[in-house]
Amino acid sequence: LALKDYPAVIADCTDALKIDAEYIKALLRRGQAHEALQEYREAIYDYTIICLLKKFQDAEMMQTAERTLQAFGRKLAFDHLKERKKSLPGTYHMAMYFEGFRPFESESLSADQLTALIKDDPTNGELYRRRALANLHAGQYDAVPEDADQAVNLLQGKLDLDAECDKPAVQGQLMRALELQGTFFYLLSDTVKAIAAFDQILALQPDNTNIVLRRAVAFLEQGRPDVAYEALNIAVRSAPNDVFSRYHKAQSH
Repeated sequence: LALKDYPAVIADCTDALKIDAEYIKALLRRGQAHEALQEYREAIYDYTIICLLKKFQDAEMMQTAERTLQAFGRKLAFDHLKERKKSLPGTYHMAMYFEGFRPFESESLSADQLTALIKDDPTNGELYRRRALANLHAGQYDAVPEDADQAVNLLQGKLDLDAECDKPAVQGQLMRALELQGTFFYLLSDTVKAIAAFDQILALQPDNTNIVLRRAVAFLEQGRPDVAYEALNIAVRSAPNDVFSRYHKAQSH
């Protein structure tokens, strides 16, 4: 055990327990090895057997079993949160969030019409952005993130690889796609990716007050009020008559 060769310790102790199933030292060492490997279920089993053999009279052993049980519970909770698919908030909360910013542009085509266009032109990032926008306005929010991601990837690729593209036009499309992407990153509780998307926009358009505000709200969600408040002050100074800037600054107090 001192050499931290935990699999070997487990194997040796298991062999010893085949000879004497009530050998407490072997149970203890095997339990400790399992615990070191974060194999808490197996460790709890060994510690519980020891408690039974000692008729629950060993306070230290009972504390060890309790501590391991708590560690097992924390690990289960962490694994559950890590594996759980992030989901969007309810419709009411989505509407409240959207009302705090300038509305997204309208889209004249339906998502089905844009799907037909995408079939004919599957590498057109602007079509994916427009379909994301159409789904947003139709309240089909779950369909937005994937299309926004695809739009960003395709439009960024066009800028990087197509030297003959209309760069200002594609950059404009990319910024609008990034706004959608960042917004839904935020709504999916991934504020780090949301801020990264908003930062890309601000690198191209630093005076975009709407993005400054979205970014500030993400900082507030991260528990970074000082950074958020500084961004809100910048937004108010650059657009003193903007109702959304004033609203978010009031919300930050």
